[in-house]
Amino acid sequence: MAEEKRNLIQVVERAFDILELLSDGEPRRSIDIAGTLGCSVQAANNLLRTLFVRGYVSQDDNRNYRLGPHCMLIGQAADRWQPLRNRAERPLDELVKKAPFEGFIGVIENDKLYCVTVQSTARTAAAFPQQLWLDELHSTACGRVLLAFLAPEARRRLWARTTRRKITAETMVDPDELEAVCEQARNDGFAEVHDQSREVMSSLAIPLRDFSGTVFAALGISALNPEYGKLSREAKLALLHETAAKITGEA
Repeated sequence: MAEEKRNLIQVVERAFDILELLSDGEPRRSIDIAGTLGCSVQAANNLLRTLFVRGYVSQDDNRNYRLGPHCMLIGQAADRWQPLRNRAERPLDELVKKAPFEGFIGVIENDKLYCVTVQSTARTAAAFPQQLWLDELHSTACGRVLLAFLAPEARRRLWARTTRRKITAETMVDPDELEAVCEQARNDGFAEVHDQSREVMSSLAIPLRDFSGTVFAALGISALNPEYGKLSREAKLALLHETAAKITGEA
């Protein structure tokens, strides 16, 4: 990972930093962008001008910068999970109406956990900030399920090329310990996590499989511990399997 960081091109990194900064939907002045990036206003303006010409940023009536329309075109081309999101919307809605949980579908790509869709009684399946879980493969139930169904050698390579941050006092980061947890999850067919991704929060996840039996995503639920404990693990797993069958067309 350190070697990869040294080989990154700074100007390209800063351009992506700008896009990710603006992805929260908040328009910003170039001087504020420069301050966040830790670069000169001139350097930020040069990058912003290039991104503006290419359509990746635009400006509002106050000449503050926001994401541009070309990001939408690129995003649509990269979104391979729209069919899955469509299939999952109603089953997830039914799931979160039956119990006080947040329903989540995640996939693993580029060594990160990407949110395909998330739904709760307070949140619909609309776009959701990806940054919340990107680096939490190791600490979430969905992430561990996805890791569990990788080949052992693929997992070992992933442990070697990534770092894992300690999010709470309970977060497991040692690759040997995580390897044992992943093997257990593969044998059990589910992963359960308590207080490792967020304090006083737990999650439970199972794999989603295609017609050939290949795991292509993970389906999980999470809640604050008092709410999470209102149903037994067996009852929660039954809800997850019922929902998974609806999503994959087996119900």
